Amino acid sequence: NGFFPGGRGATTRFQVAIVNNEGEILSSDGFRWTWSSSNPSVIAIDEDGVGTAVGVGTAQVSAETAGLEGLVTVNVNQVPTAFVVTEGAQQTGVVGKSLSAPIGVRLVDAGGAPIAGDTVLFSASAGGTVGTRSAVTGADGIAKTTWQLGTKTADAHRLTATMGAVTLDVPATALPDVPQNRTATGTNQT
Repeated sequence: NGFFPGGRGATTRFQVAIVNNEGEILSSDGFRWTWSSSNPSVIAIDEDGVGTAVGVGTAQVSAETAGLEGLVTVNVNQVPTAFVVTEGAQQTGVVGKSLSAPIGVRLVDAGGAPIAGDTVLFSASAGGTVGTRSAVTGADGIAKTTWQLGTKTADAHRLTATMGAVTLDVPATALPDVPQNRTATGTNQT
């Protein structure tokens, strides 16, 4: 029994060996193995033993040849592999001020399906701040926060979203805080 490496959307090659009653591995040269999955909606497997995790769940993968059979039960989970920006990318804002739109990121697995219920941590560089330091992904895999830029235009302004080993940096362009031009009104005096 085991877990599918990489989770849903990943591919791996299953291997089989012939073992005698003393636990010694025997040569399987010349044998042609027939591969199958008890649940093809969870693990699809081809004639060469290459399996693809197509859904979340449990399946038994078997290999048969010349009256011999090997069988393993495999669980497929969703494993976070990437973030996708869903909202607020490529914004421009004034230093020290909040950006006009929140930043939304979707957490996905290797097959691109959203992952719900995981906690995403947010942080900002260059002295910036985030409105929410952590958010749980919804059914759509999305977590959001607001972002106030730091106070220097020369700094690289980035919001970082993190979930385990998965990280995404979202850059923003910071403009200087220039006061509005003011015009004087009144009468000329001589």
